[in-house]
Amino acid sequence: RFDHALLELEKQYSILGTPAIERYVLEDRNLLAYQKGDLLFVFNFHPTWDVDVDIWSNQAPSFVLDTDDGQYGGFGPRNHYHYNPDNQTTFFHLVPRSAMVVKL
Repeated sequence: RFDHALLELEKQYSILGTPAIERYVLEDRNLLAYQKGDLLFVFNFHPTWDVDVDIWSNQAPSFVLDTDDGQYGGFGPRNHYHYNPDNQTTFFHLVPRSAMVVKL
């Protein structure tokens, strides 16, 4: 199911040919966020820590994919995000070894 979801993501957004723009890197917390086209990918590579991060965005994002979703073999969804219009940031909470994709 996860492989199929990634293929559908490519079909819908054509991201493979789009350059990646680094949005946030925190090496000591194993956190990476980058943007490809209208999509923002946020990864928590840490094996044991939950990670919280605020990333600037000028509008509220819409949900696309959560790797922790039970349909992909995860335990959730346990990840979440919310947009703060006052400071134009989106707060992400990611559990260990998971990622989220949102459309900006």
